[in-house]
Amino acid sequence: MRRERLGVPQSGRAVHDDPQLQLPSVVAGLTRHLDDFLRYTQAILTRDA
Repeated sequence: MRRERLGVPQSGRAVHDDPQLQLPSVVAGLTRHLDDFLRYTQAILTRDA
């Protein structure tokens, strides 16, 4: 890959094209991880304040 300078493997770019993708599962996963990220950033911001 580095030799051809392709970057991300082509198979890794089509994740959103999966016909089996279930929107409620995606929303739940994003929400869960978004909450984790918000807690993490809040901890960083309050620690440095």
